[in-house]
Amino acid sequence: MSAANILDRFIPSTERTFNLEGFRKELAVCVQCGYCMNYCPTRLDWLSTTPRGRILYTRELFLREQQPHTDFSAEYTNRLYQCTMCGRCGVDCNTDIKSRTMWLGVRQYMAEKGFVPGSLQELVKIVVEHHNLVAKPNDQRANWLSRVKLPYDLKSKRTAPVVYFVGCVASFFPMTQPTARSFVQILDKAGVDFTIAGGEEWCCGFPLMVAGDKESSRKLVNHNLERMKAMGARTIVLTCPGCYKVWKHEYEEIVDERHPFNVLHATEFISQLIEQQKISMGGLESKVTYHDPCDLGRNAGLYSEPRYILEKIPGLELIELENNREYCTCCGSGGDLLASNQEMALTIAGRKVAEIMATRAGTVVTACPSCVRAITMAKTSEKIRLDVADITEIVWKAMSQK
Repeated sequence: MSAANILDRFIPSTERTFNLEGFRKELAVCVQCGYCMNYCPTRLDWLSTTPRGRILYTRELFLREQQPHTDFSAEYTNRLYQCTMCGRCGVDCNTDIKSRTMWLGVRQYMAEKGFVPGSLQELVKIVVEHHNLVAKPNDQRANWLSRVKLPYDLKSKRTAPVVYFVGCVASFFPMTQPTARSFVQILDKAGVDFTIAGGEEWCCGFPLMVAGDKESSRKLVNHNLERMKAMGARTIVLTCPGCYKVWKHEYEEIVDERHPFNVLHATEFISQLIEQQKISMGGLESKVTYHDPCDLGRNAGLYSEPRYILEKIPGLELIELENNREYCTCCGSGGDLLASNQEMALTIAGRKVAEIMATRAGTVVTACPSCVRAITMAKTSEKIRLDVADITEIVWKAMSQK
């Protein structure tokens, strides 16, 4: 199967809302073959923890839709949310079920009925109130800049043709802030005319969409769209694949209008800078492996750009994971699972660490702050010596060698 055909299953279709007839047709083609069960990261010893089981649960939704006073147990609800939204189940689906779009629709339906796990209800409340994931004052969103030396005050720069949309994870979590610090230094050294929105940047809305709360995510989307327009942005660059996917494939549907921006992930932008000879990198004698983030790889189709960047660094040896590209295993951080079931998320991340260690590479590189966070948490918990880095950190380190 071609990568293009695989990608078609994960790029949102025109029918993204939970439509009973549309999803009944989607579910009807599932023959319960079980191929998806072999690769699901959340699979435990029960059928209900697999895509096959969740489809059975979803079919039950339709039966209950016909019954008055429909109710769902906590276990029922948790099973439907016990998913990283990684999309791996769709890669080998012989009946071409658009699984990820379906799971988003199911969660939206559950949210409309008021059946959302308590931990995700709390997450939604935090994001709606604070406009970020961590319940901190949003004007602290650019505090990570205090450790970056630039020849100008980036926070006071109000307009620019390129705006770096940082995202919540790289803005607020200390272990992932090096992603943001590295990227702004790359942009500065490459001579890019750019800025950031700072405290006027709000959460992209992706965590709320994944929780099923589309209406609340719309308010965040509208705010960010207006801010980008006011800042004169022509290009929006993102280091977070979740933010990238929302800007690239979801925003126009949510607000029902086309936005005027060129949306690029950092790996796309850095690749362009390399091709334009605006970036020069020194040698790094190191063996690394690369983890494809689910929302950047399987769910957005960006596989070549990160590898192109790594291949351009002199002395760097890339050792591929056994499961890579569209077959790459999930790190456990997606689908709001770190918020709803951290124990399961870190178990998945632990399996990812074991696969990484099998390559004998000393460093795992990825292109997602959330992946950096999950893998770092797992390797720290298991007391494993492994360097975990976003690709922006590796590029900046190589640029600093010149």
